Amino acid sequence: MLLTNENRVFLGPEDSLKYLATIDCRLKKLDEGIFPTYLSIPFAKNSDYSTYASNLIRVLVERGFIIKWINDYTSFMASKTGNMKHCGRSFNDADKYLNLSKAQGAFWVLCGGFCIGIVLCLTEILCKGIRSIWKWLKEKIEHEALSRKMEHEGEIEYVK
Repeated sequence: MLLTNENRVFLGPEDSLKYLATIDCRLKKLDEGIFPTYLSIPFAKNSDYSTYASNLIRVLVERGFIIKWINDYTSFMASKTGNMKHCGRSFNDADKYLNLSKAQGAFWVLCGGFCIGIVLCLTEILCKGIRSIWKWLKEKIEHEALSRKMEHEGEIEYVK
């Protein structure tokens, strides 16, 4: 609901009201609503897709994508209509773009993943090398034992 003065209230969809309150600073959006919802999609009763769509919408709302898209749209429309003030707050084009300071966490996660991958790769190479050396030593020991056994059997045969 939008309140222009004490006697008049404007009812409508929440997104439209938020946009109108953004471009016209005389309007104030009230916190309480009759039926606040971000997005609704009608489906047939007992549809297989309704559960999937409901879960998808819930995930988008929980992660903040819907609010971000609405804020991006209202700032775009405010800049398109020439109202760059947004009721006391000015818009800057640099605020809309992703820069290194905003994406720093993602780069740290990426670097951490690379480091863990390199450590695991080196560990695998070392384990493979140690396994092959162990296998070679085991074969050498078995070969020496077999050759000693053959020599011992040969000595026994010569003694006869």
